[in-house]
Amino acid sequence: MTYNEQLSTKEWLSKREEIINRDNSKCQHCNIYRSEILGLSSKFGVKSYFEMRENDFSLQRKKNTNDFVIYKKNWEADCKFIGTSKALIKIEDLLFAQKYVEQPFVINKYIHVCFNQSQSENYYDLNVHHKYYQKGKSAWEYDNEALITLCRICHKKEHMRNKIPILDSNGIFVEMSKNCNRCDGSGYLSEYKHVKNGVCFGCMGTGSINIY
Repeated sequence: MTYNEQLSTKEWLSKREEIINRDNSKCQHCNIYRSEILGLSSKFGVKSYFEMRENDFSLQRKKNTNDFVIYKKNWEADCKFIGTSKALIKIEDLLFAQKYVEQPFVINKYIHVCFNQSQSENYYDLNVHHKYYQKGKSAWEYDNEALITLCRICHKKEHMRNKIPILDSNGIFVEMSKNCNRCDGSGYLSEYKHVKNGVCFGCMGTGSINIY
């Protein structure tokens, strides 16, 4: 299982929420809160209209608005437009996601939203950063002290500016991570955000070419 695949497992998603809750749902570098960045669910991702169809979602526009109703089998949900345009936008030019909202006493804190493609970089959920990588460990098997909550921008900067220590299976230092030449260590390529949310295939989203 690749590192990027590990980040989609229920084990990592559970660990991730544990760390974000521990860090009071805010980036530990810039102190921005989860609700302030209109955080989007990394599990659902950011999907184009065509990707929604590929995932068996149907969409029906509400009259004279950019809001929609999403259908899938026997399930339906409202999808609220959070973009900036007041004019009707072609459905092919919209992106769809799940947005985190503060709702006391509500278990499911994500609602479906859509927005202009040009705004996609503004809407991403908080990330959890590994301070080091250890051979043989899955992403969720690290001690909590090895993990820290960062916003997408700070996480990207961390990987671009600082190399991450790599340890062997016994916890002994081996080498520092080597930044991926394709994405400059960010793990993402914004020009390919329409494909798997822009994850760099050169490093599978890790930002480094010598881990996992």
